[in-house]
Amino acid sequence: MLLDPQSLQQYGTKMVKNWQEGTLVKPEIQHKPTNQIVIQGNTTYFYCNATGVPEPAISWRFSGSSTPKHTGNKLVMHNIRNTGEYEGRYTCIASSRAGKAEESASLTVLVPPSKNDDLPQGVMLQLGQTLGLTCDVYGDPEPSFVWTKRLEGGKKRETLADQKKAELVIQDVRIGDAAYYECTANNSVGNITLNEVFIDVD
Repeated sequence: MLLDPQSLQQYGTKMVKNWQEGTLVKPEIQHKPTNQIVIQGNTTYFYCNATGVPEPAISWRFSGSSTPKHTGNKLVMHNIRNTGEYEGRYTCIASSRAGKAEESASLTVLVPPSKNDDLPQGVMLQLGQTLGLTCDVYGDPEPSFVWTKRLEGGKKRETLADQKKAELVIQDVRIGDAAYYECTANNSVGNITLNEVFIDVD
C-alpha cells in the first residue's frame, strides 16, 4: 500500500497521538512477503514491514516451525538448495502486546539439469543384440532428453529420440548402428550434454 506524503504525515501524527495517549494499535503488515522462484545455489530474501502501537516485532515461521535465527524485517538465505530445508512456505509474524498479524509466501527452488554419472566411453555389441543407454541426469523441473547419432563425416546428427525418458534402446542392432551417440537433457532453467559414447557392432 502506497501513501501520498499528506496521508503519510496524517498517519504518522495519528500513530504518535495514539502512542502518547496510551492507545494500542494492532499490528498491520504494510509490505507483505512475495513468492520467490530461485535457481539452486543462488541467494534470495523475503521482506516484511509492519506498523502498530507499540511498534511490532518481526519474526519468521517456516512451514509450520519457527526459525529463531531469523528476526527482523529481512530474511536472507544464501546458497539455496532444492531440499525441504529451504522449499516451503515462509510466514512473517508481526506481534506486540496489541496483537498479531501474519502474511505468508512460498519459496520454490529450481535445478538445471546436472549429471549423476558420465556415459561409458564405448560399448561393444554383437549383431542382433540390444543397445541400452541411460542419460543419468537429474533436475527440477524434470528434464526431457534428446538422443542424437553422429552421422558419417561427423558434421550432421540424426535425432533418435526426444522424450521424457532417459533411456535409449535400440533392439536387434546392425552394422549401421555403429556410431557416436550423445544425450542432451533440457528443462526450463538450463541444459547439459553428456560425453559422446561410441557404439561398435561386430
